Amino acid sequence: MKKFFEKHTVAKLVGILFFAAIVLSWIIPYSAFQGAELMKAEKANVGFSDITTIFSTSISFIIDKIVYLVALGGFYAVISKTEGYKKVVSGIVKKLKGKEILSTIIVSIVIAVLSSFMTQSFVVILFIPFFITILRNLGMNKITTFAATFGAMLVGILGATYGYEGLITFDAYFSQTLSNNSAMKMTLGYRSIILLFAVALYNFFLFFAAKKSLASKDKKEKIEDEYLIDDVKGKKAKTFPMVIILVLALVFAILGYIDWAGTFKLNIFNDFHSWLTGLKVGKDFTIMSYILGRDVTAFGTWNLYNISFVLVFLSLLAAILYSVKFDDFFTSFGEGVKRLLKPIGVLVAVYAIFVASYMTGITPKIADDVMHVKAIPEYNIDYNGAQVAFFNIDIDDDKKADTNLINQDVDKDGKCDLNCDTNKDGYPDEKLDFDGNGKVDATDDSIKKQLEGGVSTLNQDVDGDGVADINVSDKFNLAKLTIGSAIVDIFNNDLGYSGYSMSGYLLANYGATQTKLVFLVFVTIFGLLQFFIPSSIILTFGLTYSDVSICDWYKYAWRFILGMLCIILLVFIFILII
Repeated sequence: MKKFFEKHTVAKLVGILFFAAIVLSWIIPYSAFQGAELMKAEKANVGFSDITTIFSTSISFIIDKIVYLVALGGFYAVISKTEGYKKVVSGIVKKLKGKEILSTIIVSIVIAVLSSFMTQSFVVILFIPFFITILRNLGMNKITTFAATFGAMLVGILGATYGYEGLITFDAYFSQTLSNNSAMKMTLGYRSIILLFAVALYNFFLFFAAKKSLASKDKKEKIEDEYLIDDVKGKKAKTFPMVIILVLALVFAILGYIDWAGTFKLNIFNDFHSWLTGLKVGKDFTIMSYILGRDVTAFGTWNLYNISFVLVFLSLLAAILYSVKFDDFFTSFGEGVKRLLKPIGVLVAVYAIFVASYMTGITPKIADDVMHVKAIPEYNIDYNGAQVAFFNIDIDDDKKADTNLINQDVDKDGKCDLNCDTNKDGYPDEKLDFDGNGKVDATDDSIKKQLEGGVSTLNQDVDGDGVADINVSDKFNLAKLTIGSAIVDIFNNDLGYSGYSMSGYLLANYGATQTKLVFLVFVTIFGLLQFFIPSSIILTFGLTYSDVSICDWYKYAWRFILGMLCIILLVFIFILII
């Protein structure tokens, strides 16, 4: 077994997990959540011919990432051959000599913060080859450099605040039934605390790793390092054009992938985009929209194709400014793409695990077995998506419904006297006695205006009998929820898809009592697992790209993972008891 994992460990672990998903498809029936219920069907067994379909689907899922990585690899291959880039890097390295440990920690913090804020996690990789070159030339070994770059990305995802795409998409599905509320906004304070603890603890360990790296006498690793910069041949090599190119890459990445309108309420970029694309020549010819193309959106809403175009353009610009021959440009660009073929291959395989999981429907059944809620509810509350009691109010807080506000039989003659629902749509036909005081008055009209537009999805009284048909159990089990979310994450590396497939189930079973905690458990446990599971996209890509053994990473990161698990569980328990 030890010999088996000596080489290509990441690829082998990914293969084992993919094989496990296929085996489970022969054991577990296809299942999917429909609201609070788990729907089952026949087993979706994966055969040999299905594997081709799975991998082709995986490629189609991540084609934007592949295009981006091709552009990124070509960009760095082209600029790294220029004397200007070498001189810029060597100049920075000289200025940072004597400040190696501080520089490493600053790089880690910058990447973690960017990963926490930017709407696309892969865009942060744009900065990593540059930082790797700086750190390697400062004397940091591979594992420390990986920890300060790709590892720091994982810290930002663990403590995501306004980014990244998985968190944003999960919230979009999870919060669509919460009226005007957003679980992402409601839990921002807790996630910010987790980010602060994660950054502090992570850089505590990074400090000692960087110190040890500087003291290391490992000459072999330095000799073999492709990131080491040779002496600049041309003393008069121009650095200004390269500085402009690097700054432009940074500016476009920052402007394109921070949600300015949604997060900071800045509409300047939306307004600028509307003005620019609306410029006309003549009556109807909007010249800039034709030049830029239909897919160019306002800053803050860019996809990976937008930055890919920018990188190709900057590659060409660098070649022109540094007089790189046409043939040499294509040769260098091709070398950069070739450098990324293995990491891209691992990326496709990692996504194939997810595709196999969702095509065969194995995870919902496992998750339901672990997290299953007691069928008979302790009490019924209808939040109407606004967290305001609507039907079935528990007045004395004994966790049993005291008042059903529709179809009330006041005089006990067997007929509805108040809040009657004759068409059985779950709502009364006339005015509703919102406060349950036995009469409809101005107070009820006021409450109605506050709740207007809300759509109830929790505890709906579908048949109009005054009793909720979708019920909430008080038997909330934090341990089961945490374990269940972890199991889902092992096979599902797309947090957004978890929101799509499970949000109805989670809200129907837990939403009325623990909305914030359920959301936080799912997004935070997902972030923590990305540090060590073989289906982690950033981890497996980064290890393959950096040529770092996953075993070495485990030896480095296990203390941080254990420490953050304790911190996260304390946060969960705090929310549960307040």
